[in-house]
Amino acid sequence: MATLRLSLVRGLEGLSWAGEQTCLLAVLVMTGLTLIQVVLRYIFRMPLVWTEEASVFLMIWMAFVGAGVAMRRGAHIAMTLLVERCSSGLARVCLSLSRVLILGFLGVVTWQGWLLAMSVGGQRSPALAIPMSWPYLTMPLGAAFMASQLIAVMLEASSAEKDSDLEVI
Repeated sequence: MATLRLSLVRGLEGLSWAGEQTCLLAVLVMTGLTLIQVVLRYIFRMPLVWTEEASVFLMIWMAFVGAGVAMRRGAHIAMTLLVERCSSGLARVCLSLSRVLILGFLGVVTWQGWLLAMSVGGQRSPALAIPMSWPYLTMPLGAAFMASQLIAVMLEASSAEKDSDLEVI
């Protein structure tokens, strides 16, 4: 059981690394597109119509995937006043309940995001002419990624023996 948990956590660490790398790539591509757009628009007076739309889609991707990376690092804002004032056992219960509720919410977002993405498959984006289901898939994929990273946090917390190892999400 412990080896299964460890291998699952390591696999989710790899997924987190991949999420970080896609965010980095998205920043680089978005920066390059913006630079090209500025040069073409203001120097050559020949703007590209699709760069703004591509940048917006990349920004949305970074927001959803970056939220998953932040979930893994415990970097989301949290109200810890109640948990800090509770006893160790009650604090664990509060954190566990909070994590389970967040996991349930992410499950709903994943499912409803999938339904939404499939409902707009017949539409095309104005500038890139790609199916709108592609950018809309960012929502369920991002929520599923956040859920996977929350599961990794929960697995790590369940194997931790010290109260100081608890991270608040």
